[in-house]
Amino acid sequence: MLAESLLLVVLGAASPVAPGEPLRWSEVRVGLPREQVGELLGQPLLRNAARGYERWIYDDGCEVQFTRGTVSAWTAPRNAPPAGAPVSRREPAPSERRL
Repeated sequence: MLAESLLLVVLGAASPVAPGEPLRWSEVRVGLPREQVGELLGQPLLRNAARGYERWIYDDGCEVQFTRGTVSAWTAPRNAPPAGAPVSRREPAPSERRL
C-alpha cells in the first residue's frame, strides 16, 4: 500500500501537459489506461486509491474513475466538446475570465 502511494506521488510529479495547453477531455474513453489519461489531462489536483479503484480529481469538479488501472467513468467540464469533436482553443471573453 505504501509503495502504491509513493508510486502515485512519483507519477504525479511530472505532468506532460504544459501550462496553458488545453485539456483533451473529448479524447477520454472507457478502457483508456491511466498513463494515457495523464498524457491527455495532466496532473490531477488530488488522487484517491483503494481496493482496485482510483479517482483523479481536477478543477471545476471534473474527475476520472479508474477500475484496475483503466477508465471506468469520468465527469468532464460542462464546456468540453463532445467525444470525438476536434479540440480548438480560444481566449475567454472578458465576462468569462475568472480571478
